[in-house]
Amino acid sequence: MSEKANIRNSGKCGFPKILPVREQSNLITELVRDRLDTVLPLAMREAGLDIWIILCQEEDLDPVYKTMIPMDCWSPILQMLIFVDEGDGKIKKYNVSGTDTKDLYERPYIGQLEEKQWPVLLDLVSKRDPKTIGVNIGTVKWSGS
Repeated sequence: MSEKANIRNSGKCGFPKILPVREQSNLITELVRDRLDTVLPLAMREAGLDIWIILCQEEDLDPVYKTMIPMDCWSPILQMLIFVDEGDGKIKKYNVSGTDTKDLYERPYIGQLEEKQWPVLLDLVSKRDPKTIGVNIGTVKWSGS
């Protein structure tokens, strides 16, 4: 864990020091990385998931999705995060969308065209023949269409 997260480095009057936004962003990215490496594998195994897919639209970001991305990323149009339990304690993490998630995810597709995203998702899933798939889906279609 980053030393920046140590709230004992307080400012005047004993209040915790507030980090500049750029440092907050870096800290949150590292916290997300830690969560993806430690909590995610345990949660997927406890739920019995071979693959977990989070799908959401620009105007309806899944609440869980927001905890899986860096603080400073824009999430346009269709978002796809795919987590694959590879066994032996490893979870492969994929971002199949135009969102820059830094180096937290592998990016087999970079773009914002839904018709190109879906085949990548299909390929990732069909290569693994999963027994169980968990899916988070938003409820609102982007731009009301």
